[in-house]
Amino acid sequence: MPLESIAIQDFSHNRIDDPELAARIAKLYEDSHEFADGQTAIATFNGLFARGGRLYVGMFNDRPIAAVASLDDGIDGQRRLAHLAVHPANRGRAIDAKLIKQTTDSERKLGVTRFASNDGDILRILTHYELLG
Repeated sequence: MPLESIAIQDFSHNRIDDPELAARIAKLYEDSHEFADGQTAIATFNGLFARGGRLYVGMFNDRPIAAVASLDDGIDGQRRLAHLAVHPANRGRAIDAKLIKQTTDSERKLGVTRFASNDGDILRILTHYELLG
């Protein structure tokens, strides 16, 4: 089964049928250098959702194994990608690149024409796929 990315804008009402989704996403961010812990990440995402942000969740076998946020910074046609996380058991398998590519494909369908990021790993992937700017 291939990786499937699903955009969510709310942990309670989304296409992923998993009442434990927020807890599973929190676990992805437990060892993140961006957040003190997984619950801080969830609180951050709830704030981002309120400002038009989306969280793309990479699902494999009905389990979230990766996530990346797509943020609206108020620049027409542009989204900033941030907060990339991949489950430790799935690192080194290009899951990050697959998720970023699927995310940009989905965002383009919504009218986004440019992508930006402040994250070195995300920038590397965006550059590889010529998706910057």
